Amino acid sequence: MSLEEKAYSTNGYRGFRLSGGGLFGWLYAGAGNGFAEKPGRLLLVMVLTVFPLICLTLIEGTFFGPELDQPLLKDVTILARFLVAVPLMLLSGVVVDSLTSEGIRNLRGSGLLDAAGKRGFDQCVDSFYNRKESVLPDLVLLVAIVSLSIVVLSSPEVLSHNDGISDWMFSSELEDASVSMAGYWCMLVSIPVLLLLLGRWFWRYVLWVAFLFDVSRLDLRYQATHPDLAGGLGVIKNSQSAFLLVFLSVSVLFAGALAEDILFAGVVFSDLHLVIMTFVGILLFAALLPLLFFAPGLIETKREGRVIYGLLGYRLSEAFAKKRSDPVDDKGGEKLLESTDPSSVCDYSDVYGAVRDMAVVPMSPKSVVTMAVVLGLPFIPLAMIGVSFSDFISKVVQSLI
Repeated sequence: MSLEEKAYSTNGYRGFRLSGGGLFGWLYAGAGNGFAEKPGRLLLVMVLTVFPLICLTLIEGTFFGPELDQPLLKDVTILARFLVAVPLMLLSGVVVDSLTSEGIRNLRGSGLLDAAGKRGFDQCVDSFYNRKESVLPDLVLLVAIVSLSIVVLSSPEVLSHNDGISDWMFSSELEDASVSMAGYWCMLVSIPVLLLLLGRWFWRYVLWVAFLFDVSRLDLRYQATHPDLAGGLGVIKNSQSAFLLVFLSVSVLFAGALAEDILFAGVVFSDLHLVIMTFVGILLFAALLPLLFFAPGLIETKREGRVIYGLLGYRLSEAFAKKRSDPVDDKGGEKLLESTDPSSVCDYSDVYGAVRDMAVVPMSPKSVVTMAVVLGLPFIPLAMIGVSFSDFISKVVQSLI
């Protein structure tokens, strides 16, 4: 039994780590405690992906300089991939592991589940854990990436370079430029490692989505008057928000690809507005998808709550009106001040307000807007390509006026 499995089984899911497990989880653990932790993994990946590219391009004289249209130092796509997206994917595991583990514990102890529901919930977690620990998905992913690399390197279009742009990935010593040493390393090591990280996060997010789908089918005891305005499901909002860094890394990858189109393909940023908004919308939908599984139950709870608490509110208002509407009682005002009935009506109004404002998705509109803004941040630098900072600021000011 692994250390994670012992912690998982004895500490109430405190040792549950979504980013761990699988074939590479075992390899990391076997490499020692240094590589089992996120800083060690980040160092290992940077040594495999970035440092060799820097060393090889320095040796080949393609790291920087005016001789090339695109030296390594000016390759926005590569810089975005390996200096921003890859560290984000690795470090996001710290946030995801902490918040998903906390969300699972809080969900089980929140009161949404009765005794039978907790047994069903434990079965969902066990199934989730077993899928996460399986080595088969990692093996399939590894075979797929190796096969893709072989196919790409067997393509004449890749091995020859005739687009008129000189860059660090291709050697120009021959009449028909061929792949440089740094280019081969990028294609055989750096990009496969990136695809491996991306594929593992994709699979783990699929597992998380499947887990929340299974949980949504349990008999959850939603409370229409819960102060979190989500029927009691506010405990999973933070867990779902933890994946924002993963989606942000995907946004960085796409922004890097668009930057290359703007720099070398003559694409204008204004022509990309619809593409960017569509992409951000797709990412936002994917980030919110698991929460939609709970919408039917929350909608039904809110509908029943408005009916039940509406009827109770009417009875309370009617009783209050009958008690305080005697026109001949000239001391009614003094009795009203001494009575606790008015405060009861006010308190009940707050209760009904919670039912009225209850969300049908356990994520506030403010949080959704914040997620959309964060996912759109990597595309802001695209608007500054070829434009001075002062011109960019003036255009932003003019658009706001």
